[in-house]
Amino acid sequence: MSIFSGFDADNVEPSQPRALIPTGDYSAVIEKVTEKENSKKNGSYLEFVFQIIAGPSENRKVFDLLNTKNPSRQAVDIANATMSAILRAVGVPRPVNEDEVCNIPLVITVGVSTDKSGNPAFNGKQRNIITGYKALNEPQPAKVAEGAMRDDRVPARPAKAPWAKK
Repeated sequence: MSIFSGFDADNVEPSQPRALIPTGDYSAVIEKVTEKENSKKNGSYLEFVFQIIAGPSENRKVFDLLNTKNPSRQAVDIANATMSAILRAVGVPRPVNEDEVCNIPLVITVGVSTDKSGNPAFNGKQRNIITGYKALNEPQPAKVAEGAMRDDRVPARPAKAPWAKK
C-alpha cells in the first residue's frame, strides 16, 4: 500500500509560499523546546519554537537555535546570553524542565536575515530571525488566585493556552 493511497492533489488547493513576517515586536509564546544533535555531531543545540499569539501574524511560528553544547566557546556564550534573555522574559530564570517555559507570553523582536550558510537550498534567501526578547508588559498586574503559585516561582498556568483554537 502506498503512503499516498487515496490522495488526489487535484482535489486540494496547493500551499502557497509564505511571506516573511514583517520586522517588529510580537507577542508570542514558546510552543516547545527540543535538544537536537548538531550536523557535525560534535555538540547539540536547543531549538525554541515560538508562536505569535496576536496581530496579523497570529499563529505564525519563528525559531531560534541556541548552540548550548559546542566546541566553540563563543557559540556557547552567545547561546547562554540568549537563553538568559528568554528565561528572564518569561519570568522563569531557573527552569527544571522545558515545560516550565512554554505557553508564557513574552515579546519577541523579529528581524530578517539573508542566509549565508552555504546550503544550496537556502543560501542567499531571506528568512526571519529573532533579534531580541523581553517580558510582556501588562497594564495591570494579573491577579493570581490564592494558592496558585507553584513553588514560589511562576504562577500556575491553565492546561490549555487561553488563545489556542478550540
